[in-house]
Order: sequence, then structure tokens, then C-alpha cells
Amino acid sequence: MERGEHGAMESGDHGVMETEDHGASERGDPGVDLAKRIERLGLGRVGDVLAGFDAWIVGGVARALVAGTAPAADIDIAVDADIEPVLDALGLPARRHDRFGTAVVALGGGRHADIARTRTETYATPGALPDVAPASIAEDLARRDFSINAIAISLAAPHRVLDPHHGVADLAAKALRVLHDGSFADDPTRAIR
Repeated sequence: MERGEHGAMESGDHGVMETEDHGASERGDPGVDLAKRIERLGLGRVGDVLAGFDAWIVGGVARALVAGTAPAADIDIAVDADIEPVLDALGLPARRHDRFGTAVVALGGGRHADIARTRTETYATPGALPDVAPASIAEDLARRDFSINAIAISLAAPHRVLDPHHGVADLAAKALRVLHDGSFADDPTRAIR
């Protein structure tokens, strides 16, 4: 592997940028590492089981973890595998949304994990519900709205950070960068989220 732009490690695995912890920390303390922040999420058995799959923390929680801020209570997890074997391994009640390849499982304390098959999305018409197809984590991140929402953290140690669209740098610069031209036409609710 070679060091690339933004100090990231280039990797052929998933075709995306792979980074270390980036020194992101809680309230500026670089001594607090990513593994400790992930442990504080309280995923328990759900995290242990999902770490055995190609599972990634994505969305707002991934963004908060690399920024060193408090994450949301609900955790978005993308799995680069069919979701049924994942749910079978969890052995927990799940609210399934088969059309989208997603499921919600309770973590306790009123918190939930939203588990989704990594995917691409296409829209028949602007604002329509998406048609989804299985895809790699790289393709899943590329379909997202902003660079800061296209960061993924592996649930398996050593908790690799995938940042193919330089979202970590945009976070540091306080920049909000749209990933693709059709983002708001595809899903107009992105403008208010």
C-alpha cells in the first residue's frame, strides 16, 4: 500500500481509500482511539456477530466517530453480504424491509441498528422510491449524498476507515460537498436532512 492524498492508504481492497484513525478524537484528544469509540457505542452481541461479516458503520455515526463528536442513538450498518444469513446469525427479532434489503434490530435502551445490504440505487423518476441492487461497499458509498456521509468504518478490528470521497478532510474543513449531480433530484428530502 502507498500513502495517497490526505494521508490515506491506497488499497485495492474495495477500490477505495483506506485510512487509519486520522487522529480524530473525542473533543480533540488524539489519545482516544477509534476502537474505544466503537466500543462505547454499546453494540454488544450485535457488534460481535456483525464483525464476522463484511460489516461497516456508515452514515451519521461513522461521521461522528471520525469527527470525535457524540454519535446518534441509532446506528446505520451496511453489510457487503446477503442480509438473511446476517439476520439468521444474529438470531434476534428484526423488522424487515425486503424491498430495500434492510432490517432494524433493537440494541436495548430504545436504541436500534439499521442493517442494510450494501447497494446501488436507481430512481425511475425524481422523488420515487429507489430500486436497489446489491453492490460493493465502494459503490454504496458512491451513491450517497455528501462526501461527509460517504465514510465507512469496519466493525471488525482494526476498524479500517474507508473514505473514498475525502469526507474526513471535508469535515475538518467544515465543507459540505455533494457527491453527484442527481442527488437532490433522486431524493429531494436530502435537502432538508
